[in-house]
Amino acid sequence: MPFKRIALNDKWMFKQATTLNNSTATEYHSVAQFPTVSHIDLLHNGLIKDPYVDMNELESLWVNDADWTYQTTFQAADLVAESASHAGM
Repeated sequence: MPFKRIALNDKWMFKQATTLNNSTATEYHSVAQFPTVSHIDLLHNGLIKDPYVDMNELESLWVNDADWTYQTTFQAADLVAESASHAGM
């Protein structure tokens, strides 16, 4: 059975999995790009100030210590249908 490639670079969401900094991002937010890092996504969503401006880096040091959850969804139905047709079903 041949492999089918699925692009997994769409529909990514993230949220904070720890309570650091008063749980800044407890709800899921969209990511700015993929692949990504939490600093970019927080900045994109207006949850931290730009760490490259003034002393903002000191205010966002907590981001390094926080745990982050990322998730995406994709349709597997096309894969199942294609697998069934290859299996002669």
